[in-house]
Amino acid sequence: MFNEFDKNDKLSKEMILLIRDIIAERERQGISQSGLAQMAGIKQSAISRMESLDALPRLDTLFRILAPLNLKLSVRQIKKIKEQSNMDIIFQELKAINAETEFCRLTVTESTDGALHFITEDESEFFADEKDGIFCLKQKKRGIAKMIFDWIPISAELQIPNSFCGGLVIKNKNFATKVSGLNIGSFELENRNGRVECEDIAADKFKAKSGNGRVILRNITAGATDVFSDNGRIELAGIKAAEIKVKSDNGRVNLYNVSTGKLEIKSDNGKIVAESLTADDIALLSKNGKIVASINGRETEYSIETTVLNGLSIIAGKKNNGSYVYKDKDRKKFIAAHSKNGGINLVFFDTAEAYKQEFSDEIKKADEESGEQED
Repeated sequence: MFNEFDKNDKLSKEMILLIRDIIAERERQGISQSGLAQMAGIKQSAISRMESLDALPRLDTLFRILAPLNLKLSVRQIKKIKEQSNMDIIFQELKAINAETEFCRLTVTESTDGALHFITEDESEFFADEKDGIFCLKQKKRGIAKMIFDWIPISAELQIPNSFCGGLVIKNKNFATKVSGLNIGSFELENRNGRVECEDIAADKFKAKSGNGRVILRNITAGATDVFSDNGRIELAGIKAAEIKVKSDNGRVNLYNVSTGKLEIKSDNGKIVAESLTADDIALLSKNGKIVASINGRETEYSIETTVLNGLSIIAGKKNNGSYVYKDKDRKKFIAAHSKNGGINLVFFDTAEAYKQEFSDEIKKADEESGEQED
């Protein structure tokens, strides 16, 4: 039913992309691993092994997994848009790149030869143009009939020259977008329906938004950083930025190893968990969800203000009911944490290393004292 596979193998890399799309669609439909396994007539452990990339499903098993999700495989010839003979000259003065896709599984990376390339399964779906140093790529709109009978997304890859230092704007309406390995001036990514995944990116300005899908950011170095999700979890890890704003309407927010001057997180319906957080000005606001934060610094460095309407506030191991305010003009750092329906746990560590050694036990203890279950 399943075979072991090498994740560095070219075929296996394509399968990893497919598995990620299967996970995204399963989560979008609200189907659990056990639920999908039951509908497909296989064991839940088989779904778990596939999604954790421990095994490669056989073709017949893959079809059984795709069917309950209303997904299908299609075979297309891979083509490459013809390169102009003067492409290298044009893109030496490239100021901006704008990409708009309608029905695409898009990957954006850095090119290996210093030129801009666009690789796709079907070049007839796209058209590209360059004028006054601005490169525009667009996918043609699909008619209703085509969307109904052939809704499988086009796979495409945009390779950006390493000399490019302008602005990159990507708008993808449906399916996942993955961007990695870029060092540019400004970055803006908007996905209407699909996962957003960004890794190893440096930019002066950074913005990522998903209407219906998870947002995952890893190893981002930026100035002003804005992250939004209407319906999906937000995950940030290894982020260094001058200022970070995170907003989630319906989804949990997870941060790990984040360093910034100013941090603002707002969640209407979801828990906020910030682990190994380094910041001078922190605002954590949740309407319906618990707030848990471990802060690299001493409690005595911060002026602290918390409000809990329905729940318990725990600050450095001390329990408080309702509001807690401690302000000191000599303290240059500030924390504000407000939750309408959910407890607040703030844990402080002198160093990041101390956090690694003690955070798990401290947070578990605080969770038990607040009497709330992990969501």
